Amino acid sequence: MKKTMLFASVLSLFIVCLMVSCDHTEGAGSTIEGFEWIQAGAFMMGSPWDEPGRDGNENHHNVILSKGFYMGKYTVTDEQFAAADLTIPAAGCLPVVNITWNDIIKFCNKLSLKDGLSPAYRVNGSTDPAEWESFTPADVKTIAGSNGYRLPTEAQWEYACRAGTTTAYTWGNTITPDRANYNTMYGSIRLPVDLFLPNAWGLYNMHGNVWEWVWDKHGNGSSYVGDWVDPMGEADGLHNIIRGGSMMDPPVGIRSAKRLIWSSPGANIGFRLTRLK
Repeated sequence: MKKTMLFASVLSLFIVCLMVSCDHTEGAGSTIEGFEWIQAGAFMMGSPWDEPGRDGNENHHNVILSKGFYMGKYTVTDEQFAAADLTIPAAGCLPVVNITWNDIIKFCNKLSLKDGLSPAYRVNGSTDPAEWESFTPADVKTIAGSNGYRLPTEAQWEYACRAGTTTAYTWGNTITPDRANYNTMYGSIRLPVDLFLPNAWGLYNMHGNVWEWVWDKHGNGSSYVGDWVDPMGEADGLHNIIRGGSMMDPPVGIRSAKRLIWSSPGANIGFRLTRLK
């Protein structure tokens, strides 16, 4: 009870600060190519107990994201991943799949170095992927203050997916085939990253098409059951997490709160990028 009251007090103060001094004007002019600016905020992560299709690992809890971030409008495409070049147009292209979480960490730092940004990750003391040999997710450390490319945290991903909503999907509680690519009339195949309408924050295919790797590591799940500010997952986790559902999943499998604990690449798993200022 005390913890809940303390969190409520912090949340109220945080919202007041946002109303008084948050960079609302910044959001209008801070979009960079291929990314949308997502302002700091608070939300209820997970799903309510009565949401149809709810899984036991979707505990409903308060989360504050104290810093804004850039979120990729699209999942990274085959062409962009192969060339490590986000200037390749994404329109009409397919999301890259069959890549490991480690592959993405390498891609992030390679792309950051190429674009003159400070890398977001360090492995065994080095930020240069060319110097990394075999490594595990536990070997990857984030670098504070980096403006380089990175995977979104699970909380950032769900916050951006919801775009201010509390419903099962970003558009409401029901779904039709014109909204997303799930196991319906499209034959369970990848579709272009820009095919369906974006959500209210300008992000495409947050539901369906391909699952998306996020940063968080998963161990006993303790980081997902309490009230949190800027959660980063579990430092000692042995697995990773994917979000968003895919073309192979039923409607309940592509809800905003849906999450899977995962470790291996797949033909229906891709990713999108984030950046900090």
